[in-house]
Amino acid sequence: MPKTKEQKKQIIKNLEDKIEKSRIIIFSRFLGLKVNDINELRKECKNNNSEYYVSKKTLLERAFSKENSLKSKIGELNGEIALLFGYNDEIISAKILNEFNDKHKIDILGGVLENKFVNSDTIKTLANLPSKQELLSKLVYLIKSPISGMTNTLSGNIRGFINVLKNIKDKN
Repeated sequence: MPKTKEQKKQIIKNLEDKIEKSRIIIFSRFLGLKVNDINELRKECKNNNSEYYVSKKTLLERAFSKENSLKSKIGELNGEIALLFGYNDEIISAKILNEFNDKHKIDILGGVLENKFVNSDTIKTLANLPSKQELLSKLVYLIKSPISGMTNTLSGNIRGFINVLKNIKDKN
Protein backbone atom coordinates (compact mmCIF):
# COMPACT_ATOMS: atom_id res chain seq x y z
CA MET A 1 0.00 0.00 0.00
CA PRO A 2 1.49 3.38 -0.99
CA LYS A 3 2.29 5.90 1.67
CA THR A 4 0.25 9.06 1.99
CA LYS A 5 1.77 12.54 1.72
CA GLU A 6 1.52 12.95 5.48
CA GLN A 7 3.37 9.69 6.09
CA LYS A 8 6.08 10.75 3.64
CA LYS A 9 6.41 14.14 5.32
CA GLN A 10 6.79 12.40 8.68
CA ILE A 11 9.47 10.09 7.26
CA ILE A 12 11.35 13.08 5.81
CA LYS A 13 11.12 14.94 9.15
CA ASN A 14 12.36 11.82 10.94
CA LEU A 15 15.28 11.52 8.51
CA GLU A 16 16.17 15.20 8.92
CA ASP A 17 16.29 14.73 12.70
CA LYS A 18 18.55 11.68 12.36
CA ILE A 19 20.82 13.53 9.91
CA GLU A 20 21.12 16.49 12.27
CA LYS A 21 21.92 14.31 15.31
CA SER A 22 24.43 12.00 13.63
CA ARG A 23 28.18 12.52 13.52
CA ILE A 24 28.60 10.13 10.60
CA ILE A 25 26.25 8.67 8.01
CA ILE A 26 27.35 5.65 5.99
CA PHE A 27 25.53 4.58 2.82
CA SER A 28 25.38 0.91 1.85
CA ARG A 29 23.45 -1.50 -0.32
CA PHE A 30 21.49 -4.20 1.41
CA LEU A 31 20.36 -6.28 -1.56
CA GLY A 32 20.62 -10.01 -0.99
CA LEU A 33 20.72 -9.78 2.79
CA LYS A 34 18.44 -11.92 4.89
CA VAL A 35 16.12 -10.25 7.36
CA ASN A 36 17.89 -11.99 10.26
CA ASP A 37 21.22 -10.56 9.10
CA ILE A 38 19.81 -7.03 8.96
CA ASN A 39 18.24 -7.50 12.40
CA GLU A 40 21.61 -8.68 13.73
CA LEU A 41 23.24 -5.54 12.30
CA ARG A 42 20.54 -3.31 13.77
CA LYS A 43 21.01 -4.92 17.19
CA GLU A 44 24.78 -4.34 17.02
CA CYS A 45 24.19 -0.73 15.96
CA LYS A 46 21.74 -0.13 18.79
CA ASN A 47 24.27 -1.44 21.32
CA ASN A 48 26.79 1.14 20.06
CA ASN A 49 24.49 4.18 19.82
CA SER A 50 24.06 3.88 16.07
CA GLU A 51 21.11 3.09 13.83
CA TYR A 52 20.73 1.17 10.58
CA TYR A 53 17.88 2.59 8.53
CA VAL A 54 16.46 1.75 5.11
CA SER A 55 14.84 4.54 3.11
CA LYS A 56 13.70 5.35 -0.41
CA LYS A 57 16.20 7.53 -2.27
CA THR A 58 13.61 10.14 -3.19
CA LEU A 59 12.70 10.68 0.47
CA LEU A 60 16.38 10.66 1.36
CA GLU A 61 17.14 13.33 -1.24
CA ARG A 62 14.40 15.52 0.20
CA ALA A 63 15.78 15.03 3.71
CA PHE A 64 19.18 16.20 2.43
CA SER A 65 17.64 19.14 0.56
CA LYS A 66 19.43 21.66 2.83
CA GLU A 67 22.78 20.36 1.59
CA ASN A 68 22.64 20.58 -2.21
CA SER A 69 26.06 19.00 -2.73
CA LEU A 70 25.06 15.99 -0.63
CA LYS A 71 21.68 15.77 -2.33
CA SER A 72 23.36 15.44 -5.73
CA LYS A 73 25.73 12.75 -4.43
CA ILE A 74 22.80 10.69 -3.16
CA GLY A 75 21.17 10.93 -6.58
CA GLU A 76 24.33 9.44 -8.09
CA LEU A 77 24.19 6.33 -5.88
CA ASN A 78 22.64 3.36 -7.69
CA GLY A 79 20.20 0.86 -6.25
CA GLU A 80 18.43 0.71 -2.94
CA ILE A 81 20.25 2.43 -0.10
CA ALA A 82 20.48 1.81 3.61
CA LEU A 83 22.03 4.28 6.03
CA LEU A 84 23.97 3.77 9.19
CA PHE A 85 23.65 6.79 11.47
CA GLY A 86 26.46 7.05 14.03
CA TYR A 87 25.43 9.28 16.92
CA ASN A 88 28.49 9.14 19.21
CA ASP A 89 31.67 7.72 17.73
CA GLU A 90 32.42 7.81 14.01
CA ILE A 91 35.03 5.09 14.21
CA ILE A 92 32.84 2.54 15.98
CA SER A 93 30.06 3.06 13.45
CA ALA A 94 32.48 2.53 10.57
CA LYS A 95 33.91 -0.56 12.29
CA ILE A 96 30.46 -2.08 12.77
CA LEU A 97 29.56 -1.79 9.09
CA ASN A 98 33.02 -2.86 7.94
CA GLU A 99 32.91 -6.01 10.10
CA PHE A 100 29.41 -6.74 8.81
CA ASN A 101 30.75 -6.22 5.28
CA ASP A 102 33.47 -8.81 5.91
CA LYS A 103 30.84 -11.42 6.87
CA HIS A 104 28.05 -10.64 4.41
CA LYS A 105 29.71 -8.82 1.48
CA ILE A 106 27.55 -5.72 1.24
CA ASP A 107 28.59 -2.66 -0.73
CA ILE A 108 29.71 0.35 1.29
CA LEU A 109 28.99 3.26 -1.04
CA GLY A 110 30.39 6.16 0.96
CA GLY A 111 29.16 8.46 3.66
CA VAL A 112 28.82 11.88 5.16
CA LEU A 113 31.44 12.99 7.65
CA GLU A 114 31.57 16.59 8.91
CA ASN A 115 28.94 17.61 6.31
CA LYS A 116 31.13 16.39 3.45
CA PHE A 117 30.61 13.37 1.24
CA VAL A 118 33.41 10.80 1.63
CA ASN A 119 34.01 7.72 -0.52
CA SER A 120 34.00 4.09 0.58
CA ASP A 121 37.81 3.99 0.89
CA THR A 122 37.66 6.75 3.50
CA ILE A 123 35.04 4.80 5.45
CA LYS A 124 37.21 1.66 5.35
CA THR A 125 40.25 3.64 6.46
CA LEU A 126 38.23 5.10 9.31
CA ALA A 127 37.16 1.58 10.30
CA ASN A 128 40.79 0.49 10.58
CA LEU A 129 41.70 3.27 13.03
CA PRO A 130 41.89 2.37 16.72
CA SER A 131 38.81 3.25 18.73
CA LYS A 132 38.72 6.10 21.23
CA GLN A 133 38.93 3.59 24.10
CA GLU A 134 42.05 1.96 22.61
CA LEU A 135 43.72 5.35 22.11
CA LEU A 136 42.98 6.37 25.69
CA SER A 137 44.44 3.13 27.05
CA LYS A 138 47.59 3.65 24.96
CA LEU A 139 47.86 7.21 26.30
CA VAL A 140 47.58 5.99 29.90
CA TYR A 141 50.28 3.39 29.21
CA LEU A 142 52.58 6.03 27.72
CA ILE A 143 52.07 8.33 30.70
CA LYS A 144 52.59 5.46 33.16
CA SER A 145 55.66 4.02 31.44
CA PRO A 146 58.31 6.61 32.50
CA ILE A 147 57.06 6.61 36.08
CA SER A 148 57.22 2.80 36.24
CA GLY A 149 60.69 2.83 34.72
CA MET A 150 61.92 5.40 37.24
CA THR A 151 60.41 3.43 40.13
CA ASN A 152 62.10 0.23 38.98
CA THR A 153 65.43 2.02 38.55
CA LEU A 154 65.28 3.59 42.01
CA SER A 155 64.17 0.37 43.67
CA GLY A 156 66.95 -1.47 41.80
CA ASN A 157 69.58 0.71 43.50
CA ILE A 158 68.07 0.05 46.90
CA ARG A 159 67.86 -3.69 46.15
CA GLY A 160 71.51 -3.68 45.13
CA PHE A 161 72.50 -1.86 48.32
CA ILE A 162 70.54 -4.38 50.42
CA ASN A 163 72.27 -7.26 48.62
CA VAL A 164 75.68 -5.72 49.35
CA LEU A 165 74.79 -5.36 53.07
CA LYS A 166 73.51 -8.96 53.11
CA ASN A 167 76.74 -10.22 51.54
CA ILE A 168 78.79 -8.29 54.14
CA LYS A 169 76.68 -9.79 56.92
CA ASP A 170 77.09 -13.32 55.50
CA LYS A 171 80.91 -12.90 55.35
CA ASN A 172 81.07 -11.94 59.03
